[in-house]
Amino acid sequence: MNHELKIENMTVSEKLDTMEKLWESLSKRPEKVTSPQWHETILEKRLKEAQKNPNRFTTFEEAKELINKSIQ
Repeated sequence: MNHELKIENMTVSEKLDTMEKLWESLSKRPEKVTSPQWHETILEKRLKEAQKNPNRFTTFEEAKELINKSIQ
């Protein structure tokens, strides 16, 4: 199946919408999507760093709150 998109002719909004649709489709079947090995390596490194230095990181909820405050 060849769905040639004219990406260069798309608006930013159209590109973002297309990305959202692709992500939605991929996330319905995560078992079909394999991550490259370097993803696991980076995640392991970040986990070790977070365990050594827990005060350096914020929770997801804290991060969302900080972002929301910064855009108001």
